[in-house]
Amino acid sequence: RYVFFRRLDHSTADGPFGSLGVPLTAGRSIATDRSRIPHGALMYLDGIDPLNRRPMRMAVVNQDTGGAILGVVRHEWLGYVDSGMTGWPQNNDEGAFIRSSIDKAAMQLARIIEDERRAADRLVLVGYDWHGNYGHPDHIHVHKVARRAAEICNIKDLFEVTLNRDFYTEAFEWSKNNGGDNDFDPRQPADDGNPMGEPESSITHHIDVSGHLDAKRRAIAAHASQANDTGFATEMSAESFLRAFGTEWFIKVGAPAPSRRTTLLD
Repeated sequence: RYVFFRRLDHSTADGPFGSLGVPLTAGRSIATDRSRIPHGALMYLDGIDPLNRRPMRMAVVNQDTGGAILGVVRHEWLGYVDSGMTGWPQNNDEGAFIRSSIDKAAMQLARIIEDERRAADRLVLVGYDWHGNYGHPDHIHVHKVARRAAEICNIKDLFEVTLNRDFYTEAFEWSKNNGGDNDFDPRQPADDGNPMGEPESSITHHIDVSGHLDAKRRAIAAHASQANDTGFATEMSAESFLRAFGTEWFIKVGAPAPSRRTTLLD
């Protein structure tokens, strides 16, 4: 099992938004692949609760999408809201994630970890690298909370997702030399004053996810609230999308670089 821990965008005090643009309802909202089940469909579950193994028979509403496309089987909201980028007004919101106590948030995460651990042969915890890939304040806080939760739960397999700065520097140079109009340079300071991601020399794992590109593209398209930031990805050619999203990079805490092509369980 993997526990992917990250910020939850566009949440409100009533809960996180699903892809329908309305807050999800605890215990009643489900996520499905919209190519198979329409948004808003009322459905009936008849099965076994995976957490307590008791019969589960109840009406539910299809209100979300992306996680189902990617195969996510459990999605927990810790009660915090998106803090925004550095200097944004929501940095000071009472419920902003960056204002939360690291120990309190880590204990919340630790309870989920221990719950999952009871039903798993092996558990991997994934957070962000030390500056959240590109300096997003919530990503940096995720890094700190995940590190603390790993200490509390004695997690041996702690990975931090990152971006290969050298790879993307080369990719953007290739794009510009072949007619691309994007002048982005991953080596320049990002939101926190640091360049994007980490150098290849610091990365321990790179994973070929080319077999999951269709699911990635559909999951990105499902999140209309992120269209301004990620909409470009849905318009990329198959070749460009493969180049940009066909590999994922991770740093295993305590493991030596350089990177090897593998999985998080090797």
